[in-house]
Amino acid sequence: MQPFDKGWVERLERLERQYGSKHPWEQPLKYRIATDDDLAPARRVVNNFFQRCPQATQARLLPRVRSDKLCWDTYHEIVVGDMLSRSGLAPEYEHLLAPRLTPDWYVPPEGSEPGCYVEVFSHNLPPMKDTPVLQELAFRVLTIPVCAWITVTSSMEPESDQNGETAKQCCEHIEGWLDKGDWEQGQSRTSGAFVFRLERLPERPGHVMLTRKSIASFIDAGRLRTMIQSKVVKYGEACWKTGCSLVVAVFSNPFFGPDLEDAEAIIWGRPIGSISNAHHTCITIARDRSGLLKPDSPVSALAWLTLQDSDWSSRVLSNKRAHVRLSARMLRALDTSAVEAF
Repeated sequence: MQPFDKGWVERLERLERQYGSKHPWEQPLKYRIATDDDLAPARRVVNNFFQRCPQATQARLLPRVRSDKLCWDTYHEIVVGDMLSRSGLAPEYEHLLAPRLTPDWYVPPEGSEPGCYVEVFSHNLPPMKDTPVLQELAFRVLTIPVCAWITVTSSMEPESDQNGETAKQCCEHIEGWLDKGDWEQGQSRTSGAFVFRLERLPERPGHVMLTRKSIASFIDAGRLRTMIQSKVVKYGEACWKTGCSLVVAVFSNPFFGPDLEDAEAIIWGRPIGSISNAHHTCITIARDRSGLLKPDSPVSALAWLTLQDSDWSSRVLSNKRAHVRLSARMLRALDTSAVEAF
């Protein structure tokens, strides 16, 4: 039972009939995972996990991963489940923690190590006004036959209604600008509510690309912090009462998510300076008290997941003074370089 197996000819043909003629920005993720060679790693993760997980878990996840609306969040849940199962653990999907509380994954206790609940926080931020335009624009510019790297930032008028400019019109503006040939590196143009800056234009065949670094600046870190905190409030006390650790696994959206430095500020507090010892062999970053991981917090750790070279890497930000510490086996499963918060 694999949702994205190319051997399922009939299913793929049905997907092709349903979505193949649509524009890329109108095609759901499930279609792109099933058909796009660039997303073969994502397809492999899902299929491999379905081969390992119990049939009961397969039955619950299959309709979700095939759903237009739920596929993206479910895919991220599967990425975390795959990390846990590849480490020899046996994660249970939506195990009941308390009445009406079912975090995404539960790993039962083993020996002296406590059980652990993992809640996966995907890119489910409320959509920003500019987000749909940027998503469509990121696909449209790929049709411009010029090899250029362009950054996009918000104009100085955050309340602008984009002056009626659609993604199509913004793309036409960029193409017309590049077609004139009178540009230089560092030049910028404004279209609607966005400012486009030419970063690099090598002399070789290719297509225009919007760089991820600049697009990520559209994230509202304050809102993201609030939503992560809501996960801690929702599940933290129940985990503490059951003697289990709690991990919130956060996926940074490739286009609209903050980077690790932003995550550390949200979780540990904003940096206010650095401290070095007398021999200058160790430098500690001093932070303010705005971070989510407090000494008395019920959350054991946050796992920050980012996509690198078609594979997911994870950085665990641990709270060693949490009510229940994260076990070594969970740390090994979810982390590439563990760092302690206190």
